[in-house]
Amino acid sequence: MRRVRVDRLVFVSEFLRNQAQAKFTSLDTSCVLYNGADETIFYPSSDHKEETRIPIVLFAGRIVRDKGVHVLVDAMKLLAQQNVKLQLRIVGSSNFGNSRETDYITQLKANAPKTVTFLPYRSGAALGDLFREADIFCSPSIWDEPFGLVNVEAFASGIPVVSTHGGGSSEIFAHGGGILVERGSAEQLASALRRLAEDAKLRSNLGTQGYAAFRERFTWSVARTQVQEIQRDLSI
Repeated sequence: MRRVRVDRLVFVSEFLRNQAQAKFTSLDTSCVLYNGADETIFYPSSDHKEETRIPIVLFAGRIVRDKGVHVLVDAMKLLAQQNVKLQLRIVGSSNFGNSRETDYITQLKANAPKTVTFLPYRSGAALGDLFREADIFCSPSIWDEPFGLVNVEAFASGIPVVSTHGGGSSEIFAHGGGILVERGSAEQLASALRRLAEDAKLRSNLGTQGYAAFRERFTWSVARTQVQEIQRDLSI
C-alpha cells in the first residue's frame, strides 16, 4: 500500500471497502461507486405474462461452484418432489464467453431434474431477452460477492430476485426487490422460490421495488453523476 500513490481509491461496494480498510488501516482516500445496468439491454417486459403459465426462474452467470449453481439444482429437485410448478433456465458457461464444459457442469446436468434447462452463454441483447422472459431471477452464490451485478440487471428488468446473504448483497437489496436466504441452503432457496412461484402478487411487488431501486441507485446516469462528484472533489 505504501507504493500505491493515488488521489482516490474507488470500490464497487461498501463491503469491499470495509474489507480493504480492515487490512490496510491507513486507507482513507476512498469512496464507493456502484456499478450500473445498461437500460438499453435490461428493461421490463412490455408483454403481459399469463398467470396460468408455469413461472420461469433464471440463473445467468459463470457456472462455477462459488456461484452456488449446485445448490440451486438441489433446490429444484426439492421443488419437483413437492410438485411445485416452476422451470429453471441456467444460462452461462464456466468462464466468460463460450468455454469448455467442466466436470462441475457435467455433474450438474446429470443431477438436474427435468424442470431444469441449460442454455449456452449469452450476452448483450440476447441476455436481456432472457431476463424479460423470466418471472424470477436467482443468484445462489456461496461466496462473498463483491457486488453482484446480475441482481441489478434483474432489478432493471423488473423481476424479483432470490439471492443469498453476504458480500455486497445487503447494499443492493437495502430497499427491497428480493428475498435473501442463507448461503448453501437448498431448503431455504427452495422455500423462497416456492413463495414466489405460487404468489404472482408478491412477484409483482418485489419486481416493482427492485425496479424503483434500480432507477434511483443503479443506472449509469446515476453512476456518471457520482463520477463527476468525485472529479470535483479532486479538482480534476
